[in-house]
Amino acid sequence: MENLNKQENIKSYAILVGVFILSLISVFGIYNTFSDLNLYKMILHIQNTSDKIANAVIALIFTATMLILQGVNFKKKELSAKIKILSLLALFILSIIAIVFMFTTTIVYPLITMLIVGISLYLFDMVFSTLGLKGFFFFILIFGLILIAMAKAHLSSTFLISIGELFLSFILFISATYPRLKAIVFKISIRDNIDISNTGGEDTIE
Repeated sequence: MENLNKQENIKSYAILVGVFILSLISVFGIYNTFSDLNLYKMILHIQNTSDKIANAVIALIFTATMLILQGVNFKKKELSAKIKILSLLALFILSIIAIVFMFTTTIVYPLITMLIVGISLYLFDMVFSTLGLKGFFFFILIFGLILIAMAKAHLSSTFLISIGELFLSFILFISATYPRLKAIVFKISIRDNIDISNTGGEDTIE
């Protein structure tokens, strides 16, 4: 039993480290003031014009698709509604594939774009399923007031933006790992740890 608990703790810590790294990649990967290692500058620095435009369009299509899927719940949808959703998804996928095939000379940029956007939206999804909208508002307000205090201390805007990104990364990290953090802090089993939600139940789309 002791070995089982030790393995569960090691697994929990490994997951925490992995999610924290993903949180940093998602936020700093979109816009980072200290380097060119981010999606925004990567698109701007693409030399080929068609590659630049295609990658921006792919980012928009992929983001729109992920946001649409955010509100999709198959459990209460009829077969005809499911077919419409799957057809729309197929259209989005074919559009992205067509753009990559016809307008880009390399597949690296589209893959990086979808990876960063996908990780970010997936982690934001966890924000509202664990912390909930009230929790997200609370953390944003606290961090916002801290940033204002730093700004009044006349710190550079570049530093403030990066600190804001770091705060947002912590919000994503806390949200995505809330059940395991709660299990570690309160010394309870993951199996007995129930995620909290903003509504106290499962949200459904009629």
